[in-house]
Parts: sequence; C-alpha cells; structure tokens
Amino acid sequence: KSFFQHTEERPKLPTAETKIRKSEDSSPFAKQSVKNISKLMNESGFSGKLSMTQMRRAAHKLGLNPRHLQDPDNSLFKFILSLQTNLLFDIRKVVLGAILIANGKPDEKAQVLFEHFDHNNSMVLEHTQIHQMLSEMLEISVEHIPILSLGESEENLQNEELKSYSKELLNFKQRFIDDTLHKIITNDTPEMYEEHFIEIMTKDQHLKQLLWARGLREWILKNYTASSKELL
Repeated sequence: KSFFQHTEERPKLPTAETKIRKSEDSSPFAKQSVKNISKLMNESGFSGKLSMTQMRRAAHKLGLNPRHLQDPDNSLFKFILSLQTNLLFDIRKVVLGAILIANGKPDEKAQVLFEHFDHNNSMVLEHTQIHQMLSEMLEISVEHIPILSLGESEENLQNEELKSYSKELLNFKQRFIDDTLHKIITNDTPEMYEEHFIEIMTKDQHLKQLLWARGLREWILKNYTASSKELL
C-alpha cells in the first residue's frame, strides 16, 4: 500500500503527513522563535553527547518541560529517545529538529541553520558540510520529527503507519541531496560564505521551503513520489 495519491495537478497530502503537521504545530518547538532557540542554546553551554540528566537540563533551557522527558508515553520523550545512541543524546540533532519546526523568517532560519553547522564560527561551510547538513535535515524531518505524531487515538499515527511513510520518503534521500546540492552550489569554489548561503536559501522557492521540516517532506512528495512509477 502506498501513502501517496497521484493526481494530474499535484499529489494530495497523505493522511500521515497531515497528522505529522498537526503534531508539529502542537509541539513545544512550534511556540519558539528560531532566533530564541539559537540564543538559548548558545547561552546554555550544552554541546556534543548528553546523558539523560543533561538532556533534561538542556530541555529546560530550550523552554521545554523536563517532566515530559520522564514520561515514556509522551511524544516529545519518544522524539528525544529516537536520537539516543549508546545511552547518550546528540544535542545538535535535537536542536536541528527544533530549528526545522520553529517559527521564523526565511533569512533567520537560514542564518541559524548555517551557524548550526559552522562548528568553528568561521562563517564558511565547505561543500562536504553542506552535504552533511542536507543529509541530517532529511533524516530529522523524515525519520525523527514524525515520531511526535505517534499515539493511540485516531488523530495520531500508529507505529507501522509511521514506519511505512518514513521509509517511502527515504527512498529518495540520495536524489534529494544531489538535486539540492546542485541548486545551492552554483560555482566551482570549494566553500560557501554565510551571506551567500542565506541569499541562495531565501531567493529560491524550493530552497526556502526546505527551511521547514514539513516543506522538506512536501518537496519530496511533490517532486519525486508523484512521478515515481510505483505510485502511479
């Protein structure tokens, strides 16, 4: 069974996507501005891999309720838990999820996104770093953020439904990265300055859409899945 419905005009948003968007809108991240998230994390001093205790402190700094990270049935807890490796949490990926859900103008989102991957504060990203950025953006938007929609009611996604939806989108991961890199990198220089990155990401409608997790998923739906033979 495919979750995507093909039409002559554009693919209709699947039920799974609609439910994910509702969960994004009701998540604590949606109540934050992207500039505030950046400011809070810069002030918090948290970086790298965190224990659960440190993760709860970081969550508090992000304006989240730490008690939610003590409830296994809470969707935010499930989202954070999905980013756990060897009992440690990658705070950068948690923040990336927040960036991709949070409110903000396109230029603000692009700036915070660039700075999130500019680990040395050099105001320059190499092409390999931009590749890594796109890869992580897709993974967070397709595999992890949708976990916020898991639940038992009809308004929520069931686990198998979520897995099928994410898997179908992930089929286009490499194609998405290659096509988007081609749009971002328009010359032969091996690196990109922050100002140029912000300009490109905000002037191109496709790239601007990718500054939101829902926009990234919809781009895959519209440009890849709708033309895939298996979905016609």
